[in-house]
Amino acid sequence: MSANPDLRGQVGELQDIFERTAVHGAGPDALPGIRYGEGIIDTLSGITSATDSNTIEGTVFDGAGGPLSDITVESSFGTSAETADDGSYSLLVTDGEWDLSVDAFGYQPQTETIQVSGGESIAQDLSLADGLDVAITSGQPDVTGVEESFNVDLSVANLESILISLSDETTLSPENVSLLLDDAEVPLGESYSLPEPVSGDISLTVEIASEASPGTVALTHQFDGPGEIQNAATGPTDVLEDPTDATIQIVEWEQTAEVTMGETLTPYITVENTGDRTTTVPLQWWLFDPEGANVFTADVVTLQSGDQVTAEFPIEIPAGFVPPGQTGSHGWIVGDEIVSVSAEFFGPAFSIGEFTGPEQVDYAETLSLTVPYQNVGNAEGSDTVELTFDGVFVGSETISAAPGDSGTATVTFDTSRVVRDRYEYVVATSQTEVSGSVWVGPIQAPPAITENRPQDLTGDGLFEDINGDGVADIFDVQTLYSNLETDVVQNNAEYYNFSGDDPTEVTVFDVQALYQRIQQLD
Repeated sequence: MSANPDLRGQVGELQDIFERTAVHGAGPDALPGIRYGEGIIDTLSGITSATDSNTIEGTVFDGAGGPLSDITVESSFGTSAETADDGSYSLLVTDGEWDLSVDAFGYQPQTETIQVSGGESIAQDLSLADGLDVAITSGQPDVTGVEESFNVDLSVANLESILISLSDETTLSPENVSLLLDDAEVPLGESYSLPEPVSGDISLTVEIASEASPGTVALTHQFDGPGEIQNAATGPTDVLEDPTDATIQIVEWEQTAEVTMGETLTPYITVENTGDRTTTVPLQWWLFDPEGANVFTADVVTLQSGDQVTAEFPIEIPAGFVPPGQTGSHGWIVGDEIVSVSAEFFGPAFSIGEFTGPEQVDYAETLSLTVPYQNVGNAEGSDTVELTFDGVFVGSETISAAPGDSGTATVTFDTSRVVRDRYEYVVATSQTEVSGSVWVGPIQAPPAITENRPQDLTGDGLFEDINGDGVADIFDVQTLYSNLETDVVQNNAEYYNFSGDDPTEVTVFDVQALYQRIQQLD
């Protein structure tokens, strides 16, 4: 709104701006929306829409005139848009001259210059000519062997020919290196024309002859396509007589035989690749069972021959995770090797002793529970005694004790927060819990004035349904007034203290207050 103060308070227009400019995670064909999760706010486009709001829109086509989807169209102003299934796009810019550009995989880049002003909408279609693109998705390995082969994987678009040569780093003789492109033999150092332009994933296989001597092989690649030549290099790869497989050995590791719950444990491990070949391996820390649920990946490392790496795994063992004094193993998994140490777990553990809560608490009085506890753990520490009333946490008290020591905690609840009824409560520490129940309000209704006992329809301890028919109406006012001086009313005055003046006597003011209460209930 700071970009356009006139929009302040214009909720509908602001919603429209967010809806039009948000980037939807499901793509440009998704229905627009302003609810949470329906899009990512594009701040620049939103500000532009709130001010100048010039629109550039159109369709992106390929060279044959077909629409192109999922193509990003960018403006030099900074806004961008992704084309829909029908190739259409729309983006916002401020007044001025802006470049509109597209650089998509498999197409030649294109740029158009657009002049806009005054909130106008400009149509600009874009037609993309086929172009060469190459991406190496998997390069040469670090090590291979004599009479072995390896692949260089490529993702290409509109590839017409390829020229592969040995680079200056290569020490192998050319006659000991042969090439296959998707099973077709490719001459080394000569341009190879494909039967037709290729788009997609291809693999170049490099074969090392049995006659080769150990050395190094590295390749240069020249790719030719529509209107462009691209160059790349891969390698080097060391060629060994008989390379050994990667072997990951544990050099050093540290665990502790004493685990203090509630504190951070920092185990570490150092591993080394003693083989010739490169490998990638996860380093995993485990607790209790190396095949159980508590197995965590500390790191995933790629190691060449002779490489050494150290991984740490800081982890806090929660207080009360296991009973203090329990023992259990923890350690590391590296490939097929498992190392471990047995540890004892230390920490406080607070148990709750037997206690008896009240059977009944008058409405609006405080429920107070005195809870005995003892630290049955093997370390000094703290915990909380928590009170949950009717499934809702309502209070707690922090407790501390040395091993074997005991004490009491008091937790309370204001019953004016509920209505007259029977409720369940739970008193708990992190280790144990005890449940109970309590009746809030009078144990029973006052004696009947007429045929039925009065009823408390609002749960506040006052019985506005005087005649007990389940409804508070004018007949209850009449019943109370006509029986005002009777013992059955005066001996139970606390139930009819509607005026709040004197809980020991029912007066005409209570009758008047009952009438007003019934009107409010209606």
